[in-house]
Amino acid sequence: MQSTSLTRYLIETYGAAKFLKIYDRPVEAMDFAAQYGKPVEALIEEWWRFVTDLPADTSAARAVYQIYRTRYPI
Repeated sequence: MQSTSLTRYLIETYGAAKFLKIYDRPVEAMDFAAQYGKPVEALIEEWWRFVTDLPADTSAARAVYQIYRTRYPI
């Protein structure tokens, strides 16, 4: 799930063309710094800040939890 989120972030923020230049290559052949102008660690930090700033709606998770607790009480 995290890789999907990071992929989506890179495409939406920097464009699909840049992402496709590194897509489906071995990890050791991916040159994030050349494509994005910053090291992969900086991109991950940027993405992490973006994700943690998103609003979260936990109502669906609470509903599923309540169903689970009702059906499978401890």
